[in-house]
Amino acid sequence: MRKLVDNPILILVIRTFIGIIFIFFGVAKIADPSQFANEIGNYGMTPDFITHLMALILPWAEMIVGVLLLFGIYQNENGLLATLMLVMFTFGVIVAFASGLDINCGCSGGNAQQKVGWLKILENIGLIILTTIVTITNSKKFILK
Repeated sequence: MRKLVDNPILILVIRTFIGIIFIFFGVAKIADPSQFANEIGNYGMTPDFITHLMALILPWAEMIVGVLLLFGIYQNENGLLATLMLVMFTFGVIVAFASGLDINCGCSGGNAQQKVGWLKILENIGLIILTTIVTITNSKKFILK
């Protein structure tokens, strides 16, 4: 198992995949922060001032982590940040789904409407597994730092 987790080609592919996803979703949300704030507000989990603060900060954090992963800059640390963000997003989706909310997950800004539900939960779990692999790898090939 360790050989697989430390395979430099596999880590490069995972980092590239996750980096592109985080960049794409971050940029989509940066383009329309008010829409993203509305989508966060649909969850009903945070007060308005926190919702608006999250709508301004999270997309930039996603984009920055995505770029850093893409280039392999502090890959383990940024893998951990990506994992933590995905765990937070997944928690919100699970709570919304369990509460019976029929809302857009807010993952990709206005680019694609994806409802909270089992499919989104499973997709996020898959991404959490990939980001965890990046977090725990010892591979240091194809990185800038």
